[in-house]
Amino acid sequence: MTKSNKIPRSFHTAVASFFLWCVAAGSFAEGEGQSAGLFDVIIPLSSNLDHAEDLDKELGPDAAYQYLNSLPALAPSSEERLMNAQAAYAWKAGHFKEAERLYRALINSSPNNYFNYSNLGNMLLAHTDRIVEAGLFLEKATELAPEHPLMMAQFGSALHRQGNLKKALEVTGKAVHLMENSPQAQELLVAVGPFTGNHDSETWGKIQILARYGELLWESGSEEKASKIWCDALRMDINNRDSNATLSEILSRLGLESKIHCW
Repeated sequence: MTKSNKIPRSFHTAVASFFLWCVAAGSFAEGEGQSAGLFDVIIPLSSNLDHAEDLDKELGPDAAYQYLNSLPALAPSSEERLMNAQAAYAWKAGHFKEAERLYRALINSSPNNYFNYSNLGNMLLAHTDRIVEAGLFLEKATELAPEHPLMMAQFGSALHRQGNLKKALEVTGKAVHLMENSPQAQELLVAVGPFTGNHDSETWGKIQILARYGELLWESGSEEKASKIWCDALRMDINNRDSNATLSEILSRLGLESKIHCW
């Protein structure tokens, strides 16, 4: 049975992919109610973000990051959205120090925006050994968004990485309870759709949470319950590779790809 403090970082990179594609998600939610900045009046920032996404697909994330860095100074109402996008592409391009600098600046400017804490926490969890510090950022995200099941599950991942399997099970179990019983939690899962590349983001989010919860159950010795949880996740979207990427990675790492029979 895999020790919880020996989880490969590749798993946490996959887990964190949701946050990487939340390009400007936190500030987008705030910015919807704000008037456009001066630069947006001439060329809407959304057009620049679309162009950055095209550059990422064609030339890679570093090209997108360099392009966004070349934009002229923006009015305050657009600056935060741009910084979120710059941080996301810096992260994807492997410029982790720059991404951390940007996320810390965003936290300082918007201390109540939970996306900034979750983005920084997940980046640290995926790419550094600073797992305690990462856990503190992810815990702060859950405090700011106590009804968000993905925030809760990400904090559970940090606890798992720290070797606290009991607490990780408790926290991730709470995430499962939220996604099944809280209307607000379900609305929050739907709201991340534009940033995940998956139109059915509620299903996508539920699969991520169940995949991780199953792993924790398996490591705790509840193998039959874990198998049931994983089968529940698979049945939600059996033909979607993107939805099932995290679950597939977990089963492969545990050597269970051919041993879990759901039908």
